[in-house]
Amino acid sequence: MLAGEIDNTSSSQPQLSTLATSENKKIVVVGSGGSGKSSIVTRLINNSFNEEYQQTIGADMFVKQISNSSKKRTLQIWSCGGHERYRSLYEQFYEECDCVLVVFDMTNEASFQDALFWHNEIRRCIPEALSYLIGNRIDESDKVKINIEDAAKQAKTWNMTFKPVSAKTGQGISDLFAEISDAIP
Repeated sequence: MLAGEIDNTSSSQPQLSTLATSENKKIVVVGSGGSGKSSIVTRLINNSFNEEYQQTIGADMFVKQISNSSKKRTLQIWSCGGHERYRSLYEQFYEECDCVLVVFDMTNEASFQDALFWHNEIRRCIPEALSYLIGNRIDESDKVKINIEDAAKQAKTWNMTFKPVSAKTGQGISDLFAEISDAIP
């Protein structure tokens, strides 16, 4: 495996030697309903994309092992449902969180505006966590309503790192999680 390469082996069949030397890190993925949170994680875990929207009820947890030249990490990735009725449940998922991803839909202005709620929520509950602002659906260039430079500027004012991705094509997904794995202390 090359440096920074993501191990795509099934999480249900981990190798014991990998588990023994792997650090566990928790990532929580939040954002508006329909922004593509679960699709991003599914692209990372299974390298697949489902065209049909499937609402996340509560939260889904995924496991991914990532290796680079200096360390092996097991990422526990919690994809939280974005609809308002689930927001009261989130604080339990924030416990011991190492990194949080605030996902918004680049084709939906309301989704981008809703990122302010998520930014405030993570600053209130887990201010010490590494945080990223993730713009999904960059593959739909004819429908994009949020300028990449504006999103990056907003992320900077919130002390977050901005990353544009596409769950549909996979653009930026592996690089994002490899960067996160390296950046988490």
